[in-house]
Amino acid sequence: MQRRTIIQNLLAIAAVSLTATFAHADDKQLKIGTMSGPDAQIKGAIIPAF
Repeated sequence: MQRRTIIQNLLAIAAVSLTATFAHADDKQLKIGTMSGPDAQIKGAIIPAF
């Protein structure tokens, strides 16, 4: 019975550490409302940072 509790606790700690490792935010900027198609190509030629 005690062995089962130890194994469950170790698995819980491993799951929490894996979740904490992969649950961080990226530093990339998101472009919301971007355009696609010919309008975007025209705007990209006019504004180089587009």
